[in-house]
Amino acid sequence: MIECAPPEGAITFLPTSDLDQTTAFYRNSLGLRMVLDQHTCRIFRISTESFIGFCSHTGDVPQPPESVIVTLLVADVQDWYDRCLQ
Repeated sequence: MIECAPPEGAITFLPTSDLDQTTAFYRNSLGLRMVLDQHTCRIFRISTESFIGFCSHTGDVPQPPESVIVTLLVADVQDWYDRCLQ
């Protein structure tokens, strides 16, 4: 068996039907920094080695959209919610 080094990080890509609205939420509401704008895909840094990308050209958004769950880990969920999402 070939032994491989573990990945250095990860990018999870999700489709979006409104790239500008998605960008506004993740950048302005959640405070994530956009690290790459490819016009039809935008990538945001979640932590040192993890990223999330949203693409408007990948086809259908999963229906219902609630079937996709993104979990961001923070030390104090209630404090983060109060500061970022209220």
